Amino acid sequence: MTNRVYDFTLGAAINASARVPVPGSFVLVISAPQGPVGIKVDGGAEIVCNAGQGVQLPPGSKFSEVLLRNQQAVAFTGSIFIGDDTFIDRRITGTVEVVDGGRARSLAGVAGVMHVNTPAVAANLSHAQLWNDSSTLRIVVKALYVSSAIASLIGIGSHNAALATLSGTPVSKRLQDGSPGAGQGYLQNNGPGLVGTAMWYVRAPANQTVPIQLNEPYILKPGTGLIVFNNTVNQDVTATFEFFVEPNT
Repeated sequence: MTNRVYDFTLGAAINASARVPVPGSFVLVISAPQGPVGIKVDGGAEIVCNAGQGVQLPPGSKFSEVLLRNQQAVAFTGSIFIGDDTFIDRRITGTVEVVDGGRARSLAGVAGVMHVNTPAVAANLSHAQLWNDSSTLRIVVKALYVSSAIASLIGIGSHNAALATLSGTPVSKRLQDGSPGAGQGYLQNNGPGLVGTAMWYVRAPANQTVPIQLNEPYILKPGTGLIVFNNTVNQDVTATFEFFVEPNT
């Protein structure tokens, strides 16, 4: 039956799914208390929606069912509205809610921070890396913070292998809650640079942190690393990566 609200329950795992076998031409997320929900209609591309967002097909098109997928490892029950071209609602009532995507990701435990410090070694370049160790999740890097004890030219580039030494695992922004689900920090001192062509460079004054806010984020697919390196031998480098994880669909 179309033009009504349907409840759904998603299990406590990323990509846990629920099917609502109801036809319609649009679906709207009414309630998603644990953050965004992935929506697919009739096997099409998945669209991640917060409460108040949804998917609408072109006029005259219909789907036969809705597939919902959890974007975090927390079980919850929510609700969606499924309607068709005959439904009209011109009411302006209720509460207007501004969706804060960053807050929702922190609450869902999928936002994290990784800090890597690589000491100076004679005749070597210092490298710090955020490595995506997951096979199912991608890492979306929102910002970086870089520094060195000596005024330096610091480069940023990608690499398709984890560096030599594990530095640690990231910290979830939902504090005291372990890892956000993907990501490891690595470091390495190497004579030649490990990045073929740097994406860009920044000049960092001695002992000062340089923030790098990205207009568009870096996307680390499974088996991909983002490297920050000091372009001068025998100088340290420190990097902090701010990111969140999501299904690699």
